[in-house]
Amino acid sequence: MHYALRKHDPRQRQPDITQARDRLDWAPKVALREGLRPTIAYFERLLRANIR
Repeated sequence: MHYALRKHDPRQRQPDITQARDRLDWAPKVALREGLRPTIAYFERLLRANIR
């Protein structure tokens, strides 16, 4: 089921990781596109398994 976006819901999320970087000395190690490939493949496998 899909719901319409709320009035002020952003179309693209851009999280601010400043606190994580400053307090935890953390930063992403994988580029977005590189990280999305296995994530998408994982969800595709889940969807195929649920279809069967």
